[in-house]
Amino acid sequence: MSINPITYISYVGVLRVILHGFSLVVIGFSRIADGPPVYTGWEIVPSLIIPALVPIVFFVLLLDMMMAMVFMVDRTGEVRRRFRTIALIDLALVIALFFFWLQYFLSIGQ
Repeated sequence: MSINPITYISYVGVLRVILHGFSLVVIGFSRIADGPPVYTGWEIVPSLIIPALVPIVFFVLLLDMMMAMVFMVDRTGEVRRRFRTIALIDLALVIALFFFWLQYFLSIGQ
């Protein structure tokens, strides 16, 4: 089943689409962020800026998932299904973010 982008945007909301897209970008940078930190040029983005944003995105996704669950409590039917879907998408992104960046943060600790 394919989802039309317009349908997805109207289903989860614009801000969540931006959050999900940014999460995917951060996940995509996980394989580029290996090696020593670089302090000049565009290489600063994958070596310093993106790793600093990972914990922020991680906790914002958790907060969004929690708020979707809070809104889901008093709802029934389609609205409840919508918030459950949003929470599951957030959970999938949190798990992906954790496992893609785990090796990087473990290497920092050594």
